[in-house]
Amino acid sequence: MSGAVFLHHDQDSLDRAYDQRVWARDMDAVMARLAARGEEARARLGPQTRRYGPGADEVLDVFAAGPGAPVHVHVHGGAWRALGRGDASFLAPAFVKAGVTLVVPDFTNLPLGRMPGMAAQVAAAVAWTAQHAAEFGGDPDRLTLSGHSSGAHLAAVVATGAGGPGRFRQARSGRCCWSAAPMTSSRCC
Repeated sequence: MSGAVFLHHDQDSLDRAYDQRVWARDMDAVMARLAARGEEARARLGPQTRRYGPGADEVLDVFAAGPGAPVHVHVHGGAWRALGRGDASFLAPAFVKAGVTLVVPDFTNLPLGRMPGMAAQVAAAVAWTAQHAAEFGGDPDRLTLSGHSSGAHLAAVVATGAGGPGRFRQARSGRCCWSAAPMTSSRCC
């Protein structure tokens, strides 16, 4: 060890602890499957790509479920430094089939973006979605928010009001759900 930087971890040990490929050896295969499913969903459902702000990354995809549908905003994961809205497209068929419009925003990843800016972008995307939901057939009074991994962190920042102007509570009162184990059980507040 070259010297502890956190508890007993040196920088290399700490980096390995947070490298998902170390503990999920089939991660590349899983990501490839999800990407293929996402491409199929995009081809079949044809999302609307809309701008929620002036920045290059301030765009989102809308997978519309039909008139009056509830709207769900999902924030993609990627360790704050990778992936984008297209990587969460595989979720769209399940949401649309259930009658829920799915909205997936992009934001500026690290290292070009910083955490406060990412949270502000997600907050702006949620506020834009609430303001424009009727344009794509969504019901702005039935807006929910989720995220995966680092996206869950950003969604939580927005849901708790720490995301700056346009935060979730200002957009609409909503509902948050979390799961301790994927696809098994969840709790909602």
